[in-house]
Amino acid sequence: IHRVDTRLQKRFSLGGRRSIDGMLELFNLFDRGNYGSYTTNIDSAAYGQPVYNSNVAYGSRAAQLGFRFSF
Repeated sequence: IHRVDTRLQKRFSLGGRRSIDGMLELFNLFDRGNYGSYTTNIDSAAYGQPVYNSNVAYGSRAAQLGFRFSF
């Protein structure tokens, strides 16, 4: 499996001990195709072709936004 996951985070101070953290997370950053298995039935027209795998580890690029408030 070839995946690059990354997280960008920035802290904004609100004075005193209060702050807000903004976060952006990117999963499978380069959107590389990862195939979990292949068709192995010799009689199939799709022999040797990749088969869709619904496992999250094989998913396409995704992003997630978030924030955290500290006080």
